[in-house]
Amino acid sequence: MAKLIRWAKRRPAGAYFFLALMPLISLFPIPPAEIKKLQQVKQEQVKRKQEAGEPPSDEPTV
Repeated sequence: MAKLIRWAKRRPAGAYFFLALMPLISLFPIPPAEIKKLQQVKQEQVKRKQEAGEPPSDEPTV
């Protein structure tokens, strides 16, 4: 991502191309399998924290 930004800053036409592609990327939904994997990882993190004896935090982890 940082490389794309640097490339776009050096070339004005590249910046327009970059800005045109970014909204298109957001149109694609996240596959359900990936969402399930993320939820499992979050659950494992919570279990590890509970096993370690850390008090639960008020902030949600992303």
